[in-house]
Amino acid sequence: MDPSLSRVDLNLLLVLDALLTEQGVTKASKRLFVTQSAVSGSLLKLREIFDDQLLVRNGRQMELTARGRSLVQPVRDVLRNIQNILSLREDFHPATAKRTFRVAMSDYCMMTLMPKLVRRITKVASAIRIVVESVGPASFERLEVGEVDLCVMPNEQRSLRKPAHPEFLRDHALYEDHFVCCVAEDHPLGKTMTIDEYQRFPHARAFFGEDMMTVDELAFEQLGISVPGIVQIPSFSLLLYQLPGTHLIATVPSWIARIFESSLAVRTIRPPVELPLIAESLIWHQRYDADRGLSWLRGVIIEEGEMLDKAGLA
Repeated sequence: MDPSLSRVDLNLLLVLDALLTEQGVTKASKRLFVTQSAVSGSLLKLREIFDDQLLVRNGRQMELTARGRSLVQPVRDVLRNIQNILSLREDFHPATAKRTFRVAMSDYCMMTLMPKLVRRITKVASAIRIVVESVGPASFERLEVGEVDLCVMPNEQRSLRKPAHPEFLRDHALYEDHFVCCVAEDHPLGKTMTIDEYQRFPHARAFFGEDMMTVDELAFEQLGISVPGIVQIPSFSLLLYQLPGTHLIATVPSWIARIFESSLAVRTIRPPVELPLIAESLIWHQRYDADRGLSWLRGVIIEEGEMLDKAGLA
């Protein structure tokens, strides 16, 4: 055995990961829930092992040395691999398991899929915790480095301008919906509209980042149709709150429109062209194929998604 290997234990690797990530003893200690002196002591050992300062002061801040920067991803990979190995040995029983899962999804999925998951999980796995964050261009990177366990979003090849690491990803189709246009009840448009009318009126558009496109945006771009978007909001549902008292048009999934059209005094109009369906998929990294807890959660999401699809959101 390499003599240097005998000097490193898992706790020391955890401290190293926290120091490299937080770039400071104080933040690392808060992340690990230990004292600053304990982290400082571990840092001294790590500096001796690597024969490098790892963290150095630059003005009022600490920054990583070149050696420290080179260690960030390898250390993260080692810890992730250890976790994967341990998960293979663990029996997972939903009724008794205590675990937190991190899922990225859009507000649309939070309104259609998430309530069903919550009802299901609270009945059969009351100690399971689901932390949901908004999906966006960074979600695949977070999936790649293990900061997110699952993503629920439209097919990444259509919704991302630059798909990230598709060769590492698994996906499973869940459910579909179609797009409708929404306007205020007193909007001058009638029950139908032409492409010219669609382009003439201002729009409230969903915006999830420069590198991420909604399915309707992509379709109109391919058709050479441009619209004046005067409001951009990172949420389909919140778009409808902008419509009353304006001539704005919002293009949203039909399920969102059905929920809000009566309470917000808005109405729906069929889009002027046939738009692709919004097809939600469950996406995960292949490294977690054998993770029993995630396999269980994926199964639950797939079952609930298939029931939504059979219910006919579209």
